[in-house]
Amino acid sequence: MSAGLGERSTTSVHRMDRVLILEDEITLRNSLCRVLRQNKELAISETGSLRDALRLLDEQPNLIVSDLDLPDGSGLDLLQELAFRGLHVPVIFITAYLSRFQAQLPQSSNIDVLEKPFAQDDFARLIRRRLDRDSSSPPSSAFSVADYLQLAGLARRDVCLTISARDGTRGKIIVQDGQTAWAEDQLGEGLEAFRRLAFLPQAEVICRPSDERVLASNVQGSLEQLLLDAARQLDESGRRSDPVIEIAPSSRPNLAGRGDDGRAQPPTPPRPVQKEKQVNTSKPLKPATGLDKLVSPSVRGVARAERDGSVLEYSGEMDAETSCAVATVAARQVEELAAELGLGDVMSWHASLGKSSWYVVNSHDYVLVAVGGPNKNPTATLSKVEEGCGRRP
Repeated sequence: MSAGLGERSTTSVHRMDRVLILEDEITLRNSLCRVLRQNKELAISETGSLRDALRLLDEQPNLIVSDLDLPDGSGLDLLQELAFRGLHVPVIFITAYLSRFQAQLPQSSNIDVLEKPFAQDDFARLIRRRLDRDSSSPPSSAFSVADYLQLAGLARRDVCLTISARDGTRGKIIVQDGQTAWAEDQLGEGLEAFRRLAFLPQAEVICRPSDERVLASNVQGSLEQLLLDAARQLDESGRRSDPVIEIAPSSRPNLAGRGDDGRAQPPTPPRPVQKEKQVNTSKPLKPATGLDKLVSPSVRGVARAERDGSVLEYSGEMDAETSCAVATVAARQVEELAAELGLGDVMSWHASLGKSSWYVVNSHDYVLVAVGGPNKNPTATLSKVEEGCGRRP
């Protein structure tokens, strides 16, 4: 099978674009390079390791083609480094394990995915489309505010996000050790400022290593939960058009000294994090009698949810929304671990956390989450939950 890029007929024809290929399978890497070298105006850099790819970022490539599953990390680690260097570089991911990584990929117009095996013609067309985009137009942010925050949390980075939007909104979020330490915008500071900025549409984001240390944080809680709460509030109220006011000088953060310059060694492969679709709590949840039969001395509450954590129905005593959100996040970690160990699809699992026992069953169209107290035989309880929802152990 043959494919070619041909010569580019654009106003930038005399500019040599740099393409970085990161693929550890040498045969496939050579094949990709052959396709690209048919265009004499492309400078090709290639490597099979994440460590070398991070070094080659100093050459400021115009396009990156990367595998997701690498011997010394993940292509997502490369994505994090691009974000924190402020490089707006399109990335084409190629992978044979799309289902394993899909939940972790930010929803960005700068990212394309080709699932192995793929036709060289498709690869060549995608390269042409990416390189032929009008280079004279001003670059937009590679990721949304929420994507930058998630990447900072995964990599445990110290970063400062400077945020601006077309509607005149301006603000700043400081992340220390992967957790939000400070947020402010034109309307104020703290948690409410974080919520206004986290999902700001069409925002221009400048992400830099933080040279400030916040001594008194004005935002409390885990970054993941803060994003969940911000998304929920956005679903409930929609965007509001608030008047613009200036921030008083006294409201600036208490900063001292200089922090880490942010240029850490490549991080370990991240935990899966995905943009959660939140429950629309404007519609009251009604207890579902169909789940009553699953409530027992071992199970105090049970809920049925979509795979993104949105609660469909519940029965018994439980915080259905929080329980399903926690369970679905944990389920992605369980599925990733099972994939790494070669165990196949995870149909059900249980876990004991403190004084609670959790039971999660994957059905074809939904996830069933049950919560109970300490249990000396959780496997038996999980089997009963499986039987109760129509899935036999």
